[in-house]
Amino acid sequence: MRKQIKPRQIEAFRAAMLQGSASAAAETLYITQPAVSRLLSDLEESIGFSLFERQGRGLVPTADGKRLYQTVERVYLGLGLVEEVASSIREGELGKLRVGALPVYAGGLLAEQAGKFIAANPGIRIELESADRDDLLSGLQNGRFDLVVSTLPVDNNWYKEIKLGRREAVCILPPNHVLSKNDRIELNKLNKYGFVGLSGANPFRQVINQMVKMAGGTLHEVAAARTQRAVGIMVGAHAGISIVDPDVCQYLDPTLVTSRPLEPPIKWEFGMIYPAKITLSIAATKFIEHMRQNIV
Repeated sequence: MRKQIKPRQIEAFRAAMLQGSASAAAETLYITQPAVSRLLSDLEESIGFSLFERQGRGLVPTADGKRLYQTVERVYLGLGLVEEVASSIREGELGKLRVGALPVYAGGLLAEQAGKFIAANPGIRIELESADRDDLLSGLQNGRFDLVVSTLPVDNNWYKEIKLGRREAVCILPPNHVLSKNDRIELNKLNKYGFVGLSGANPFRQVINQMVKMAGGTLHEVAAARTQRAVGIMVGAHAGISIVDPDVCQYLDPTLVTSRPLEPPIKWEFGMIYPAKITLSIAATKFIEHMRQNIV
């Protein structure tokens, strides 16, 4: 039964091939010449054929030795590539991020900032998806997402939160709408006008309904859409008025849609959420820092 090849034997063989002698190989490996000779002999015994012909103080590789060296060198080139990739990951130059967000952020500020981040960090790939809040949080638990952007707080120790900012909802309406003359739109007077809401069990829809009810008003819903941008487009087409995140307004035609603050105001915080017990990748940490510096 042949002996197992040892990494140190391969190191000695490669050094001898590159240097042409046992003594020169010994210098590069910081060991003695007899130690190199012993490593080469042990390697030859392990593989069952000669690697060198000894000519004076030099080493001339055999044909078999040359063939083996080709494979050894490919392995070392592979190790060099591994070192380069590891260094790139360590420096935050390579990575992959799966980021989920509420539609209002996925289609707006997050998409914009992700684009800027990728431009500055071309080795990092970002996959951006939109989902409702419950799907985002479950996506963190099952590994579908690395990070999510959503409203805060989460109130669950399983997650960690990083606050990015605070938002105050606005009422959007056509510029020639009768309410556009007001500096602020009162929640308890919205029932006089057709309202374009958000469809389904959207948490933002629920907050709006609750705040309007607390203010003593009601909503006369004439249409509904899944995303706030779609709601804004419908408002621009004179379907009615609505209440949205202010970030939506920058993606709407100002000649078709204008906005006003609400009375009383509807405010909330939003930020990034990730699993508390999972160590973030360098790429994720770098992206979070980018978001903190660029979201206002």
